[in-house]
This record gives sequence, structure tokens and C-alpha cells, in this order.
Amino acid sequence: MRKQNKSKSLLYEQLTDTINKRVQENTYKSGEMIPSELELQREFGVSRSTVRKALNILSKQNILMKIPGKGTFVSDKKSPIKTKSKHFLSFTDNVKRSGKKLTTKLIYTKDVNNNEKQRNFFNISESDKLVKIKRLRYLNGEPFCIETTWLSEKYSDITNNNLDGSLYQILKKKYDSAPNNGQKTFKIIFATQEESFLLDVSRGSALMKINDYVYDQNGFPLHISEQILKGDKFTYAVNQ
Repeated sequence: MRKQNKSKSLLYEQLTDTINKRVQENTYKSGEMIPSELELQREFGVSRSTVRKALNILSKQNILMKIPGKGTFVSDKKSPIKTKSKHFLSFTDNVKRSGKKLTTKLIYTKDVNNNEKQRNFFNISESDKLVKIKRLRYLNGEPFCIETTWLSEKYSDITNNNLDGSLYQILKKKYDSAPNNGQKTFKIIFATQEESFLLDVSRGSALMKINDYVYDQNGFPLHISEQILKGDKFTYAVNQ
């Protein structure tokens, strides 16, 4: 990431923390409107885009609520519901617990353009690149998961590491970033030609697709991931 972008990133992270602190300390009270974007811009000496990024993050966390034509208000529900971090264990940790052997083959890493959904999640512009990591995971020597991960340019040098293990371990050790909460969706899909080749299944076979949008321990976007799995090799249980 360019130096200019890194500076902007630090500013909006600091502003996010400051506004959140004011909410938690009741300086900005529940249900009340906070200062306008222009007022925040003048108070903190930052650009309007920096203010908007901070407000977007807090809105996604349900700490703030934007009402078109009126302004930004403190949500009645200040703290977002968070999934405990154990729900975001890496495949490496999950497989270790099962006693099976996990191996990984890196398919590729590359810088890619982003789409609208990714821009909204990472709070980036259309010109910003994402780091894309695609890997094939093996369970006891048999392919069972195609895993694709997207990270912001902040983590661009992660590709200098050995990516045959847990990405979460690298993110924690190198960047002090850890998964904390997010959104997980499930969908049944049918194997394409590429997926059938990589997973050694017949074309059209039913597969499970899991998409994750994950935030770190500070509430900032960490990664997007897509996992395409053979359903007969992996069971996902959710405690209620």
C-alpha cells in the first residue's frame, strides 16, 4: 500500500476509536445525534473521506446509525453482537483438534481489483488493490477444500511468508491481528469443471460454500474468505 494510504488508514482507525470511546463514556448519548461530518472534520483536522470511513465502520458495528437527510445518531444498542473468537479458528486448529492431518498446496497469490461488496467491507476506493490467496487444503492426503482469502493492501507482504499453514497464525505473529467477529453464510453449490478437478469429484457434485466477512479484535475489517468443501469430509456445527 502506498505511504499516503497507510497514513489515511491510521487516521480513520484513530478517529473510529475516539468516537467509539465517546459513545461508551456517554459523551455521545444513546439516541442522540453526533456532530456532523463537517464538524468532525474541523475538530480533528482530517479529510471528509477519513470521517466517513470511521462512521461507516461504527455504523456496521451498530454503534452508530445513519439516517438520510437527518444525520448520524448513537444507536440504542451500543455494542454489536459478537461471535466468540473460537468460532473463527483456522482450519489448521480445527483439524488438529480432530486428530487428522492437514496439508496445504498454494495455488496462487496475486494483487486483484475489488468489487463493490469488497469495497464496502474494507472501506477502500475502487482503485485500491486486494491481496488474493488461493489454496487447496488436504485432509489425510485427500483434497477437501478450495480456500480463497482476500486481504487489504495493509497485509500485502504476507505473501513473503510460508502460506502452507494457518493464515491466522501469520496475521497474529506478524501484524498482531486476530479474528474476533463477523458474518458467515452457507450455500450449497454444484462443482464446476475447475472445482471438480481440484477436489477430485464429478462435475455437478454438491459442495458446500462458506463465505466469511471477518473483523479483527479492534473492530476493523480483517479478511473475506470463501471455502468450497466436500460435504462428506467436513461437518459444521453451530451451538444455539
